[in-house]
Amino acid sequence: MKSIKLGSIIVLTLLFTIPTFARKKIQFPHFWAQSYKSIIKEPIPFEAIFEDSDNSIQLCFSKNAEGLTVQISDNKGTQIFNETLNASQNEIKTISLNDLEVGEYTIVVTEGNKYAVGKFVL
Repeated sequence: MKSIKLGSIIVLTLLFTIPTFARKKIQFPHFWAQSYKSIIKEPIPFEAIFEDSDNSIQLCFSKNAEGLTVQISDNKGTQIFNETLNASQNEIKTISLNDLEVGEYTIVVTEGNKYAVGKFVL
């Protein structure tokens, strides 16, 4: 009986001390917001996944996208990343965030007059 309790304690201790890594989906609205009023709602053509095992964001495109601007800034408003991307359907673009400090960040993706805003924690 003592060995079972001791074994259980060891297993629980290991589970709590081993770092866990996960993919976290960055939440965006279901449709692009538009800088002018429009009744047409277009779905966002990508999904953004934050991979905390290597501090990167993967943009997974569900359709072709041209001239898509991706901006990432910290909670003070300092711009960390700004790049314009072109992607084809089913393409995955990876943005490395290795040199960033722990904190909350905002990602803004724009295409013409459409935009989407998401937040993630590093």
